[in-house]
Amino acid sequence: MPECRAHHIIEYLLDVGLSLGENALTHTELQSWQNNTGTILKPWESRLMKRLSGIYLSEYRESSDSEKETAWEEAPHYMCMAYRKMIRSKNSLRKLAE
Repeated sequence: MPECRAHHIIEYLLDVGLSLGENALTHTELQSWQNNTGTILKPWESRLMKRLSGIYLSEYRESSDSEKETAWEEAPHYMCMAYRKMIRSKNSLRKLAE
């Protein structure tokens, strides 16, 4: 994973919640979180958290597509598309053999 220079943003995002179900975080949700925790976000931090929430949801939705390759370059072998296809083929052959 790439180095993160603003790791506090990731910590905040995990505390707030990455998303609101099927929707990205809203300014209202972030304001409520700030009021409840006493945390004061700078405008750029708030914008970044909203953006990261949207990116998270987009990647989450795309990850349900088993034909899509993982975006993580150093992903373990079992996460790559070729490995998943091999396992599906192997399972199909096992079913045929039954």
